[in-house]
Amino acid sequence: MARYHFVTALRIGADRQRVWDRIVEPLVWPSWWRWLRRVELLDRGGQQRVGARHRYTFGTALPYSLSFDTTIVRVVAPAVLEATATGDLDGSALLQLAERADGSTDVTYTWLVETTKRWMNAVAPIARPAFSRNHDVLLRDFGVGLARASEGDLIAIDNTTVAPSVHGFYELPSTEADGPGNATPRPGEWRDVGTDTGTAT
Repeated sequence: MARYHFVTALRIGADRQRVWDRIVEPLVWPSWWRWLRRVELLDRGGQQRVGARHRYTFGTALPYSLSFDTTIVRVVAPAVLEATATGDLDGSALLQLAERADGSTDVTYTWLVETTKRWMNAVAPIARPAFSRNHDVLLRDFGVGLARASEGDLIAIDNTTVAPSVHGFYELPSTEADGPGNATPRPGEWRDVGTDTGTAT
């Protein structure tokens, strides 16, 4: 299977609790994320939604769709949400939220996935850049939709595809010090959304 390591850093002009409240309502995401066709609740989970399972079905900017199930494995509200994924994509996801002094929120989304579709793995050596750009388009629209749903503006966005040769490839960042007041996302160099093209840097 082909492995991918994506990092999306967003700055949203809304307070962290409001952004967090939108993130933990995935059944509503299709109303503001145009590429997400459907979300199904498979298991409500327990305390703080740990153990909750959802099935996501996506259209994409390329002529293929993706479906996968996620399971929430860790929650530190309103700062950290970690989940695993199985299906057309297998892997792990980590969302980190940090509040800023000006009342805005930094969101860092790390997505480590392996493609399981045979054709995607077969063409990965030549199609990896196209798959990465496709991911960037979807995540830019995620940022735009999340900001609007949070009643704020998308101030900045940075999409990064980490190369396999880079130290730390396919590793989630440490969140040992994270807590309700001190999530520590490490955004890349911010790009003004007015000039962002939704492509990797």
